[in-house]
Amino acid sequence: MKDHVENFYSHLKANRVGSAVHENEQIELMADQMADRVKKRGQMGGIGQVEREFALMKTARETSAQNWIALGQYFRLKQQPDRARASYQRVIDTYTNPTEQAYREQAARALKDLDIVSGSSSDPTR
Repeated sequence: MKDHVENFYSHLKANRVGSAVHENEQIELMADQMADRVKKRGQMGGIGQVEREFALMKTARETSAQNWIALGQYFRLKQQPDRARASYQRVIDTYTNPTEQAYREQAARALKDLDIVSGSSSDPTR
């Protein structure tokens, strides 16, 4: 996972957004695979290994949520508000576990801040 995180930020620094997104998708895939292993091992017993896998899964999900927020910040700096909104919205839509609430809140605040900066609204009812 560490390599994917380093690659994510290296790609962003080099303006290779597609490659950065791919790296973050790989982190999400790792989290999904760990979740599957946790479910399978949980049914078979082996609590110690399940706890380790769960901790790794949680770390991978948190890392990928942070990366989507960083991508939104990147787009904001690059004056691409629609892409920034999409990145922040992805966090809100994808990271729905109760333990991930802080990331959803951070993304929601970033959306509001983006509206202040860009003078538009992400709220379709306005």
